[in-house]
Amino acid sequence: VIDGKSGVNAEYLALFEEGERLIDKQADCYRLSDRGLFCYLRWMENIEDEKGARLKNWAELDAVLGGCSVHKSLEYAGLATHYPILTDDAISIRLALRQEGVFLPGFWPNEYHLSNRLYSTLLCIPVDSLYEPNELMGLARWIVNYVDQH
Repeated sequence: VIDGKSGVNAEYLALFEEGERLIDKQADCYRLSDRGLFCYLRWMENIEDEKGARLKNWAELDAVLGGCSVHKSLEYAGLATHYPILTDDAISIRLALRQEGVFLPGFWPNEYHLSNRLYSTLLCIPVDSLYEPNELMGLARWIVNYVDQH
């Protein structure tokens, strides 16, 4: 039962099962392109730098948002792609950030508008080396200010 509506649960399960059937039908095999393989090997060549950047970005975000973090382990942060936090309304925060030109990922499209607590509360901030610690600190402070005002 989702939000006390048993029909919604049945609808969700039917959609999930349909998705599983579509995946099972998929028979094509894909391989990494030569360019993709080159990019991956180049990235792996610099993996220690990437780990260092992610750890630094994680620590910066943790200094501001640590009380909301889903993960508490820096061991996880070395290979983390995102810093996950729980909020009361991740959807509103993502929408407000979008108006500021900042796009945080929403991992599960909710095209059927089913009530899903994880979808509505989980906010994930990228921590990879594409982002500088000062950018992430600004974002973290923006999120704290937004939450305080709403």
